[in-house]
Amino acid sequence: MHKHGIRLSALSAAGRFAEPSGDLLTSIQGLSADDIDYVIRNTNPYELVAPNGLLGDALFPERRTQELTFAYLKGAGGAAVMAHVTAHTGEAPIVGRKGVERISGEIPALKQKRTQDAQTLIRMQSADDVVRSDAVQEIYDDTTAVRLGIVAREEKLRMDALATGVASTITDENLVFSVDYQVPAGHKATLSGTDLWSDPASKPLEDLERWQNTMVADKGQMMARAVASRKILNALRAHASVRKAIYGVNYDKRLTMEEVNAFLATQDLPQFFTNDLIVQVKNANGTFSPLRLWPEHRIALIPDLSFGPLGRTHRGPTAEEGLAGSGVVNGVIAVDDRRTAVHVYVNTQDPKGIVTLGVASAFPSFEGADNIFQAAVLAAS
Repeated sequence: MHKHGIRLSALSAAGRFAEPSGDLLTSIQGLSADDIDYVIRNTNPYELVAPNGLLGDALFPERRTQELTFAYLKGAGGAAVMAHVTAHTGEAPIVGRKGVERISGEIPALKQKRTQDAQTLIRMQSADDVVRSDAVQEIYDDTTAVRLGIVAREEKLRMDALATGVASTITDENLVFSVDYQVPAGHKATLSGTDLWSDPASKPLEDLERWQNTMVADKGQMMARAVASRKILNALRAHASVRKAIYGVNYDKRLTMEEVNAFLATQDLPQFFTNDLIVQVKNANGTFSPLRLWPEHRIALIPDLSFGPLGRTHRGPTAEEGLAGSGVVNGVIAVDDRRTAVHVYVNTQDPKGIVTLGVASAFPSFEGADNIFQAAVLAAS
């Protein structure tokens, strides 16, 4: 397989295509349903985006549903409510539902469409095996690329939820899909002025201890890890107060990540790991710009995952999934093991060409939104 650039493009198709004809497509060697399915089964876009695994998969594992909405109850407290002591013949008092909120949202369609022009279509019908094979490979590459774009969008939604408490996206039709997960105001902080960790006068270790104490007081739970950017970690490694706390006043060398985390562990403070994945977003003028999946100036303190995941990635049905293998659509539809459907077909109207459409229905819920602490510790760039 060729290497692909990740394209985090708009969520729905730009342009209108006529109902395609699948006769030509399926007659081309290498573009049967089995061929496209083979490409999908042997290419993992999640590993291509993040070879060591996506953070969102660990924090927001998959939950499959046949609905296009999700809903859950979010308690403001989260700590156990002590039972009453009664006689066996007595009636148990009813525990109230104070502070419980219902969070709900719609599971939108995530889409990416790529096209190959008429020249590719002509090459695909060439009598020259090499020319035809190269053209077919371009369709294979598009098949992987549309899945990469959907993976990138899914992860951006999950990281936005973790970093800011809100997951939101806008479609080409200016429809806004947004969910505020109601992270408690007391579990958020925005530093400014000399409190920013880039300032020598700031006190990052005291900030971490204060936030840890807040979570222990509110939730009875220690925060185990801190999700951050390398820029934030570098600010910690270079900070004079951190160096002094670890090695004394005369230690002038920059600390390593291992030294910082080892010290934080001895202080019962969350240890840092970095998330610096970058994708490409398509601009209105057709150019591409880099986009970080994790905001560079923010951290999120999270508990040990042995207590359970923070949320879920809800995967709902798509129209394409329901039509795959039905024989009532033109072209080829294949569905991967994460319910992303890929539809490859011939556009018979002008301009003629090959269309590859990737479609998924996915959105994160955040049942553990009360159990994290979010902070902006550097100035936003």
